[in-house]
Amino acid sequence: MRPLTILGSDTSVGCRIGGICPLGLESHLGRPNGQYFGTFPLLAQIGTEFSLFHRFDPAGHDPARDLIPFNNQILEPSDLIWVVVHPSSVRAPASPSSFRGRALALGPESADDVDDACGGLMRYSGNKLGGLCYFERYQVADDVPSLEREGFEHLLQIGMEGCGVIDGFPWDPGTLNVWARNASDSRTYRFCVQQ
Repeated sequence: MRPLTILGSDTSVGCRIGGICPLGLESHLGRPNGQYFGTFPLLAQIGTEFSLFHRFDPAGHDPARDLIPFNNQILEPSDLIWVVVHPSSVRAPASPSSFRGRALALGPESADDVDDACGGLMRYSGNKLGGLCYFERYQVADDVPSLEREGFEHLLQIGMEGCGVIDGFPWDPGTLNVWARNASDSRTYRFCVQQ
């Protein structure tokens, strides 16, 4: 697990949320209301990243794209949320996201579990690549362990500690988790938005 630190500067390269869509992936914004969310490295595959796109309407104006009915469920790739796996490369200006980009810094390796106030261990709830999935909603209490038993690897968590600082974050407040059974195959990705 590597903690992520959200930096204030906008960027078009590296691990980030929002801002500029990676060069060559602009067609994914061609879907009606398509939105670029961010780009993240695959830790087990040096030189490979995945970029996440969605079409959710967090404001609830479009019932077909309303986020609320999809909260606290394990979602498969669909026309509402999907990823593109691609080589890491230098980005050039393309279509911007609707919210200001924020760079994400990979922090040092650290323990995935942190001490709680009662002397036990709890899963880290902030932003991270890899590690154990933090979940607090009873609706996913069985689903998350089931995914792990089925061989899905936890790749990304944008947690409660990170969402409030991103203008236009589509599920603020909330936590986004991403898994894949085969990180090279975008069809094997799974998503959960806990709100």
